[in-house]
Amino acid sequence: MDPLVDAHIRDFFQGHPIREHQWPEGPALRALPSLRVLEIGPGPRMSGLTTYVTRGAWAANAEAPLEFLMLTGTPDARYVELLTMLAFYGIQERLGVGHVVPLGGPLVPGSQCTCLYTSLPYTYGPGLEILELPGGGHLHLLWAMPITEAERALARREGPDALEEAFEGEEVEYWNPHRLSLRAASARA
Repeated sequence: MDPLVDAHIRDFFQGHPIREHQWPEGPALRALPSLRVLEIGPGPRMSGLTTYVTRGAWAANAEAPLEFLMLTGTPDARYVELLTMLAFYGIQERLGVGHVVPLGGPLVPGSQCTCLYTSLPYTYGPGLEILELPGGGHLHLLWAMPITEAERALARREGPDALEEAFEGEEVEYWNPHRLSLRAASARA
């Protein structure tokens, strides 16, 4: 399935520079040996931002295959590491829309974002999100959005829809790891 996923991503991001990475160590390398993270530079679909997308995470759960993506304004190998960790975590947990995965610390030094929230990739729409598979079925790409502890608490208390509504209500720089927590989440925490 990796060639299908690769072609889907490359077709969607045609005109963008794409580099392939593999995190060089850890249990994910043994458990998901074909896992790669594609670094997609700015281009026609997203100017000014870099998109990181897994290819091979689907192998963690072939019955409900998923791949993950993250956005950033500053390319950093940390995103390759995070998506590798998320793909490996998917082996133990059946991830889906609305799940929150704690990172065990800040996304990057100085960041208030300490978790990843899995959501639909609204920024790109269903053209990237859904890959129809030969013989039936489909693979989904989910957005791994960095969130703060207050945002995590909001999602736990009021549900994922409340968190997403709060994101819509404010102009969130979701690609900025140094963004402040949502005012709505902070006020409710």
